[in-house]
Amino acid sequence: MAQVLNTHMFNLEDASKSPGWLVSLENGATASSGEADEYGVSSFIFRARKPFHPQRLHRFLQQFFIFAHDWNASDMSEDKEEHENELQVRRELEKRYGCILRSKGTCWIAGRDEHEMSWAQAGRIVQISPDNSWFCVQSPEEWDIAEEEREKIENKVEGHDYG
Repeated sequence: MAQVLNTHMFNLEDASKSPGWLVSLENGATASSGEADEYGVSSFIFRARKPFHPQRLHRFLQQFFIFAHDWNASDMSEDKEEHENELQVRRELEKRYGCILRSKGTCWIAGRDEHEMSWAQAGRIVQISPDNSWFCVQSPEEWDIAEEEREKIENKVEGHDYG
């Protein structure tokens, strides 16, 4: 971390004069012209009309990730053995699933049907917590959305008990 943080190598004045910076400011950065291509970063959207099974999801996440509430309460001192274990877990995660840097969004967990669940993961830290009520469990009058979005959402939730 010391090789990356607080190196004082970034110079805003120099960066703002670079051609890439100016193109991004003028045209907006896109995945096809930015660091995503340069560094091989990709993304995808996972969609399903079926909820995650709570115990199976928990078991999977527990193998590779640390839940935010556990991490916040943990002792931050790290010995050599813990560090080696951490590296081994990271290698196994990357071998099986690639390098997952960040994931976020909402998900549905079976048995927690009143609320969408907020999903936030960075590195090995993951947090899943209740968020907004699903649209289908609210009356349309309760929806706090722009009018042009209302019809799209009505079409998505029509005939569904959840979502």
